[in-house]
Amino acid sequence: MRKRFAYRRIVFATAVLLLVILVGFQLLPLSYNESDIINQTDLQAMRAQRIAKDTLILEFISDVPTRAQAVSELQNSLPAWEHEQAYLQSARNPDIQTLLDQAQPDFIATDTAARQLLAHPNDQTETVIILQHERNYSLLMNQVSSLVQERIQAFNSGLVVLQVAITVVIIVLVILLMVLSRQPKSAPIQKEEEPVRGQTQ
Repeated sequence: MRKRFAYRRIVFATAVLLLVILVGFQLLPLSYNESDIINQTDLQAMRAQRIAKDTLILEFISDVPTRAQAVSELQNSLPAWEHEQAYLQSARNPDIQTLLDQAQPDFIATDTAARQLLAHPNDQTETVIILQHERNYSLLMNQVSSLVQERIQAFNSGLVVLQVAITVVIIVLVILLMVLSRQPKSAPIQKEEEPVRGQTQ
């Protein structure tokens, strides 16, 4: 009887622990903070394309208000672009870091040329540099975004499988707990046969 009670306590404690773990999975953020990397790489590609667009405006458009707006956009885009690039460099995944390292020369060349272009808006040399490096930089940022999306999908798929497995184990433990909670049937008491009257001793 004591063994049965001890087994019940062990099964109950294990089921509760697994239930807590299952609830904890629901509270996990979306695959660490890698979803932020997707947003930032997409924004970085858009900023690079905006820099290239403003560069072309300064190269080919002579309208003063349009050129002034392009200069203003460059002045606003570059600080955010530089800040987010520094943030992305803190990524710890080696595959992501490899792509970011490949994009870094294009980033530096584009950023340096854009800074020079702000100082000398009519410098065609800087325009050529920006257009040469912006496309490769944007492609690498898109590759980083795709890689992170694949990692998140793989992480979530594994998490779902683990949750299903834990749920099945909890169900089995609950059934086992119900079985252990049943009172064992007592053996029927056999009545002693009464001696037949008149039987000789």
